[in-house]
Amino acid sequence: MKTMNMIVAILAVAVVLLHGAEAVLYTVGDDLGWAIPPGGAATYAAWAAEHSFVVNDELEFDFAEGEQDLALVTKDDYESCNTADPL
Repeated sequence: MKTMNMIVAILAVAVVLLHGAEAVLYTVGDDLGWAIPPGGAATYAAWAAEHSFVVNDELEFDFAEGEQDLALVTKDDYESCNTADPL
């Protein structure tokens, strides 16, 4: 009987630990999304402080299409804020 109780206890601990290792999808800013926040950059710092991120978590940046973009640029273009000739 003691052996069976020990096996059940080990399985229960394993299930709890494995469940805690699941990746979580976070939408940055929650309902605000990825926008210019009314409280400035501190808004996102406060949002991040409310969450505990771990390896394999995913961050989703929800923004209005056409309002923001992503460009691959050289280091020099990045440092001079030059987006005229993306790679």
